[in-house]
Amino acid sequence: AAGGAQIAVGSADGYPAVWRQAPGSTSWALVSSLSVASGFPGLSALTSVTHGPAGWLAVGEPGPVVLTSADGTTWQREGQITSDLSAASELATAANTSGYVIAADMTGSGDGGTAGLWWSRDLTSWTREASMNDTDGAGQVLAIGADAHEFMAVGSDGGHPAVWTTTDAQDWTTIKLGLPPGSIATVIQSAD
Repeated sequence: AAGGAQIAVGSADGYPAVWRQAPGSTSWALVSSLSVASGFPGLSALTSVTHGPAGWLAVGEPGPVVLTSADGTTWQREGQITSDLSAASELATAANTSGYVIAADMTGSGDGGTAGLWWSRDLTSWTREASMNDTDGAGQVLAIGADAHEFMAVGSDGGHPAVWTTTDAQDWTTIKLGLPPGSIATVIQSAD
């Protein structure tokens, strides 16, 4: 929610879909246009949405699917980041005043199983964050959350549950957690 409006994402008839509830309203309206949604091959869905300083960002898969909107009503495809995210899965996004982060599981991309985080201040240019790739084994990021001061990504690193944190979305600290007794591999799948 932002400015009283709420956004929900998912799929409609196999296409990525965005619904909006206007401030003070109790009804929802589909606001994603077929011309934008039908540009993605095969069945796809949006899995995560966030609001930040430049507007809304929604991501999904397969594809990847990346849509942006300044006002939550008119949505367009974001082209630059989609080639970087090809073969990524488990896309999620979060935002705060420092910008936007897209988290992705890169294990199927031929990228050595490294976790993937991309940052943008304004939704126009994206940088892959390499500072969090100091993993000592196959790493994956499965979820991300943010508050006003910090981003937190979660997943696994070398079979251990892992958390990555940052205050600026650019310099990440890896926190590798211990395995529960009797476990040989563990992963964290949700961040709030």
